[in-house]
Amino acid sequence: MSEWADKIRNHSVHRILEETLYLLDQIEGSGVANTTVLDGAHRIRLAYELLIGKIEGTDALLLTTNVLDDIKSHTDRINKELSYFQSNGDVQHIVNASNRIDNVIPLLKEIPALRDRDVEPVKRAIANWRKSVSQYLHSLEKRSKDADDELDSLHSKYSEFDQDMTSLMKSYESQLADFQRKFLDSEQLRIQQFASAGEERTKTFHASEAKRTKNFVSMSTKWAKRFGDIEENISKEFESLRISTVSKYEESLAKIENLKKEAEDVVGIIASTGMAGGYQKVADLEAARSKSWHKVSVVSIGLMAIFAVISFIYVLLGSTVS
Repeated sequence: MSEWADKIRNHSVHRILEETLYLLDQIEGSGVANTTVLDGAHRIRLAYELLIGKIEGTDALLLTTNVLDDIKSHTDRINKELSYFQSNGDVQHIVNASNRIDNVIPLLKEIPALRDRDVEPVKRAIANWRKSVSQYLHSLEKRSKDADDELDSLHSKYSEFDQDMTSLMKSYESQLADFQRKFLDSEQLRIQQFASAGEERTKTFHASEAKRTKNFVSMSTKWAKRFGDIEENISKEFESLRISTVSKYEESLAKIENLKKEAEDVVGIIASTGMAGGYQKVADLEAARSKSWHKVSVVSIGLMAIFAVISFIYVLLGSTVS
């Protein structure tokens, strides 16, 4: 195929004509009951089918781009009017599109007529095929658009989910960092408090120990002094008691010796005079008297010893109580 034929067949007017027929199918299939809309859409369809048949039925080498450009300018405006009607439902757009057909119909004569009437069925089949392809392409475009919308929706949801997860992670990291900070602060405070309490306990223990040692030394010194005083008093009392007892014992012995001497003198006198009978009683009396004094002295020494012991115990108890 020649370069000129490719240029004609690839002209954008073919796409616009197919899009317009697709819009007409949607409008007529929407169930609209307005006669103005239906008549306008039918008039546009007849003109477009004739236009497509003329273009498809002629030789591309006989067409000019100027004719196709003129057709494109009018059909492009008609296409926009139909799109506006679909958007807002204003019937005036259908009227405007139908009126613009008046500018398209005169251009039909600019397209060379068919040379062979036998190709008419083929051309119509081609036109119908193009129509089906156009509808299928639009359906694919719609599905693609729906898929893109769904993909955008999924992407938006994913973005929201990602933002939520990011926010949640930031919140979790913030809470974890705050928890760690509080834990470290609490641990540091506990360590400081424990160290301070340990130092305080150590100081208190040392102070109490020093106080107890001081009290013990003072009490030991005091009791040692008291015990020394008591021991000294006891020694003095015992020595005094011993001296007194010995003195009294010696006095008693001296008296006994005197009594013994007196008794011997009496016995000697009795023996020398030979008057043993009369004086024997006197001798016996003196001997009994001597024994009595001996017993008295022994009892006196015992009483003095008991008195000394009682005095020692009394002094000891008195010092302890004081």
